[in-house]
Amino acid sequence: IEMVEDMTGKSVGAREKKAMIRGSNETDLVNSGLEDTMIEAYHAIKETQKRTKTDLRTAAFTLAITKVGVAYQGMGIFP
Repeated sequence: IEMVEDMTGKSVGAREKKAMIRGSNETDLVNSGLEDTMIEAYHAIKETQKRTKTDLRTAAFTLAITKVGVAYQGMGIFP
């Protein structure tokens, strides 16, 4: 932190230093993982929407049904 302060010529407040030194806790890690999952899911829905030329809701439903079908095929349940 001191190196960054020296390089930028600006000081970091005590509260910010404490937060940087503390690092991530379990909640931070879970939220980060959830954020990544939500972003990936949105991109998959958006791609499905473009491919099927439908609204986001229908694209999400289409993608969900497709995933269920793939899971069933993997388990040998369908067709």
